[in-house]
Amino acid sequence: MRAEWIYIAGFVLIVDQASKQAILGRFADRRLPAGRRGPVIRFVANPRIGLGLFRTLYPLIMLWFVSVLGIALAMHALTFSHGDIVQIGAGVALGGATGNLLDLLRHGAVVDFIDLRIWPVFNLADLAILSGVITACFALLDT
Repeated sequence: MRAEWIYIAGFVLIVDQASKQAILGRFADRRLPAGRRGPVIRFVANPRIGLGLFRTLYPLIMLWFVSVLGIALAMHALTFSHGDIVQIGAGVALGGATGNLLDLLRHGAVVDFIDLRIWPVFNLADLAILSGVITACFALLDT
């Protein structure tokens, strides 16, 4: 596996953006169904940039570019000594990060819609970032 992480990132980006477009088209009224218990789909526009750490998009875009470059260099160096799981995890995380950055550029806010009612509202990109980083880290620690 050489550059398959790029294709994985692209796939995650497409799935994330498709899910957000579906939410924007259907749940743009932002209302929570009355009387429901448990997880629900609820549209929330999150304008916080980079978990509230950045005031403008420029540093976040630069961080994204540096991250992509770092992942590309790491994947080249790790291809020979580590398994494909590291690349899969990195690709999934990169696709999720790209999806959220694209939301900020297009909508001025990240489109969140999964509400478990016991956790802040999140989206598939957030889930991809978390699962991708955990997968890559465990794969690196395992080898």
